[in-house]
Amino acid sequence: MTPPIRRPATLAAALCALVLLALAACAPPPRDGGPSPLLSVSQTSAHPSRAVIVVPGALASIRLYRDVYEWNLPDTEYLGYRFPGYDGLALDHRLDIAGAGRAIAAHVRRKGYGSVYLIGYSTGGPVALEAAMQLGGEVGDLRVALLSTAAPAPASIVTGIRGAGDLFDAATRAQSLEEQALWSENFRTLLYGRRHYSVPFLAARTRAWADAVKGRLETPKEGLGAAHVSGLVTWRPSAPERLEGARVAFFHGTEDPVFSEAVTRRFAARIGADRIKTYAPGGHLLFLTHPCVLPDIRAFFDTGEIPARTCFR
Repeated sequence: MTPPIRRPATLAAALCALVLLALAACAPPPRDGGPSPLLSVSQTSAHPSRAVIVVPGALASIRLYRDVYEWNLPDTEYLGYRFPGYDGLALDHRLDIAGAGRAIAAHVRRKGYGSVYLIGYSTGGPVALEAAMQLGGEVGDLRVALLSTAAPAPASIVTGIRGAGDLFDAATRAQSLEEQALWSENFRTLLYGRRHYSVPFLAARTRAWADAVKGRLETPKEGLGAAHVSGLVTWRPSAPERLEGARVAFFHGTEDPVFSEAVTRRFAARIGADRIKTYAPGGHLLFLTHPCVLPDIRAFFDTGEIPARTCFR
């Protein structure tokens, strides 16, 4: 029998934190010129007065929001903010969170939208929030949905340490260090969190899901991880006072292993968010496990309220 792969000691966890801090230095520089990361996906009128702007997370495409593009809101343009190396954008720069927010705000000013709805997933949450802080007081109807959002520093350091532990646990379950075996096993933790393995029907569900995605998962190689997440190491909201007048809501899993519910609630309180809805037993991938989350965001945009329903699959 293959001996179990043991979790690292405290020294290894500390080394992981140092690696995260080094990401900012090792990643390529922020974008300076070149094609705009902001891409128009569709619009419902010739001169739309409203924009729905979506921002994906690390290792994710703007195709994540394909259901949003079908909302067919009147007089609306749908735009996606692309990350380095994805959706036709070259991997020649790193994501600058504040800079991305400024770029989105500059586009909004050029187009003169009267209403702006922003959705940010994971690492994209800080980008959406930075755009909203830039636009605070300039747009009459400004709404922000933060989906499984990343939290301000030093949360990403804690995330990195715990994530290293999750990978060791995944290696133990898989009895393998082969890349796709490791990441498909870790995918289970992202779905329903660390505690779901003791719930037989959830553990069986994630086992089947992991088997289905094995060999097809994007992994943080060739500089992608550093280019996408290095900015989180030091990020803090630049001007939360400028969110006055904006409607901000959080949509978060109760078992999110990347950014915990407790951390997220403190973040929401810090910026005076209007609403926070949690999804049990949701992890970090709510758009997969809780199919009502995007309709809930649509309801928040439409009415300012979030339905009380629960859902998971």
